[in-house]
Amino acid sequence: MYPQPGREHYGVFVHEGLLALRARGHEIEVIAPLPHTPPGLAWLSGEWRRLARIPARRSFEGITLRHPRYLLLPRRLGFAGASARMARAVEPLLEGLRGRFDLLHAHAGVPDGAAARRLAATLGLPYVVTSHGSDVLRAPRWAAAVHDTLHDAFADATAVIFPSSAALRRAGARGLPVDRGAVVANGFRRDLFLAAAPLPLREDPLQVICVANLVPSKNVDRLIEAMARVATSGLALRLHVVGDGPQAPALRHQAEAAGLAVAWSPALTREELAAALRAADIFALPATGESFGIVYLEAMAAGLPVIAPAGEGIADVIAPERDGLLLPDVEVDTLAAALRRLAADPELRGRIGEAARERAREMDWEAHAERLEAIYAGVLEGAARSAPRGRVLHLLYNSEPDHNGYAIRSRYILQGQRDLGWQVSATTGPFQGARWSEGSRESREGILYHRLRLPGTDRRRGRLGWRRFLVFAQKAVLDRLLAGRVAAILRDARPALLHAHSPAFNLNLARRAARRAGVPALPVVYEVRGLTEETESLVGNTRSGGWLYRKKRRVEERAMAAADAVVTLGEGMRADFVARGIPSDRLFLMPNGVDTQALQPVAPDPARARGLGLTPGHVLGFVGSMGRLEGLPWLVEQLAALPEPWRLLLIGDGQDRPRLLALARELGVEDRILAPGSVPHAEVADWYALLDFVVLPRLSLRVTELVTPLKPLEAMAAERVVLASDIGGHRELVLPGVNGLLFSRDDAAAFRATLEALAADPARRQALAASARRWVEAERDWRRLLEGYAQVYAAAAARAAQR
Repeated sequence: MYPQPGREHYGVFVHEGLLALRARGHEIEVIAPLPHTPPGLAWLSGEWRRLARIPARRSFEGITLRHPRYLLLPRRLGFAGASARMARAVEPLLEGLRGRFDLLHAHAGVPDGAAARRLAATLGLPYVVTSHGSDVLRAPRWAAAVHDTLHDAFADATAVIFPSSAALRRAGARGLPVDRGAVVANGFRRDLFLAAAPLPLREDPLQVICVANLVPSKNVDRLIEAMARVATSGLALRLHVVGDGPQAPALRHQAEAAGLAVAWSPALTREELAAALRAADIFALPATGESFGIVYLEAMAAGLPVIAPAGEGIADVIAPERDGLLLPDVEVDTLAAALRRLAADPELRGRIGEAARERAREMDWEAHAERLEAIYAGVLEGAARSAPRGRVLHLLYNSEPDHNGYAIRSRYILQGQRDLGWQVSATTGPFQGARWSEGSRESREGILYHRLRLPGTDRRRGRLGWRRFLVFAQKAVLDRLLAGRVAAILRDARPALLHAHSPAFNLNLARRAARRAGVPALPVVYEVRGLTEETESLVGNTRSGGWLYRKKRRVEERAMAAADAVVTLGEGMRADFVARGIPSDRLFLMPNGVDTQALQPVAPDPARARGLGLTPGHVLGFVGSMGRLEGLPWLVEQLAALPEPWRLLLIGDGQDRPRLLALARELGVEDRILAPGSVPHAEVADWYALLDFVVLPRLSLRVTELVTPLKPLEAMAAERVVLASDIGGHRELVLPGVNGLLFSRDDAAAFRATLEALAADPARRQALAASARRWVEAERDWRRLLEGYAQVYAAAAARAAQR
């Protein structure tokens, strides 16, 4: 990505940034590999002819450039291998570079950043990657392997630089590692674009200028339509479009059809662009997907009021209503309103234009170079991160962005261990649902997830019917097929310990992979989060006591016996495992917990409550997955027996939700139930705030008597009154009168009487809810619980050493 003969604007922002670094005394050399042109066939393509004329070595404005050639295949056919081919093309140049430079700086994650990853390892140098946007927005869509290549380039870089916080957020949302990300804004040529004085306020007609590649993401068609609408209101505006692209013919036709006079400038030099900006009155570019957009900054430096969308890269620079207008959307009406406002108010244009010019003074290439120097200094001083406490690879059934109790506990464990200094990564099995990307490696908040997927794997959940035998056999086969993949991960990551989470599929996979990787003595911890055979029986996939039920039970018992340490969630599970022959000294208790800092109590919004028809003190609720074992039909029946103004909020989804809504209609209380379905995790606290009572009427089954749930703890952290059915799993969590109340499903009248008494006593409700919050903070905050894993891991390592 660097200016070339015939493409002088390509990557000019990289060149200008390097000029600023050179002016500050740094030694710069640029290696800009070019696609190989087939010998004798350059005449077939104008682009090939242009590339063939570029010499292998040249100088551009005092910077030495080298152009080795590499094979570049079509994007979807072979782009994933372009980085390796680029690195091989550069390798012959390395001997002349050894000892001369301190670090490599690659521009664009693929192919350049991934090539730098290979070359940095050869040279023994740190490397930095700057993502300019297209590598994140477009390249990963070409193939899953491209995403993985980009991911690894970011993951191993000492620093990853983005031109804006919007670009950094987009990379993180796509599962790319941004924990070492830094924002360094682009700059502009002060000598060309900075106006010496405020621009004169001209009379009608005013000129609006737009500078863009004419592609759909720039939304120039919407700007033209907005200009046409403004013209009908009597304001005289002219449009000047600078740029070219595939949309140019269609845009010209659109403007002609609308009767709009537009000046078109397909290509301008930098000097000509600066003059065009100074000749304009308003700059408008409603582009979406912009990592930064240097032209906004150039327009601001010229003293123009800028119209841009909010949420894009330039929003880091523009203070709304002071340095420019940031629009909430790029709809035609919104654009037209902004144009009318600036056109009709000369004083506003002048004030914003002058503020924009002053803001731009702080953003030239000199400022860009100063920020880069600070990052380079940190890289060279080894200030990236301290050594990790230890490496742990977790093998999970599923994780975020799936949203269920299993994934939530996984998030708490991984993030908590990371915060305690562990270097953690994870695999998720072929039955993982949602993902952030299509790659096999994703990162979020400093945690690397390896997605173990196989084509054709059935990832559906719920009742499987006759397919349960096929799925069970499929898991057994996958255990062997995926072992090779996990072994490769082990050889690369070199973890000190494997932490497998139920089901036994993950424990067996961990042990088989360790043998294949040549580290059979690697300690293995097995965390049993539930009773697989009981859960499968509950949803109808096995028959209690049947052959498949007994088989699953034996598989789990063998997994526990093979592990160096076994983690359980509660005393009920621990006692059951001891009775089944698992040595008690190998069992460790790691109960469910919550992140009390993340889940803070939220004050209810009275207006929202009124809008939903809720009466304070009379709102029942349930938050979570609506499975059969939750016993929620009983709660709907209790609502039917309660008088007005009692209401029930069912927040979440699950296999029982249709049944619950049908029962509500049958009992005539559908107008007293609100069931919004699944809600974003960030909104859960707001929904909890609307509830007076969180009711958990779980059925009494073997699994619910032994396994402790997460839902009561989340409700306590949200400072709600918890009422839970009197079963073993709840009795381990709910201390009556301290952090909630227990009730018997067999005495519905007593349950309703308790509700009525609490509804009439707000002081008691508030005291019970506050006490529940204090108890969770003291006893079940993940930050307190997670230190216990150090003891588990030490015990597992000691036993593994004796094997």
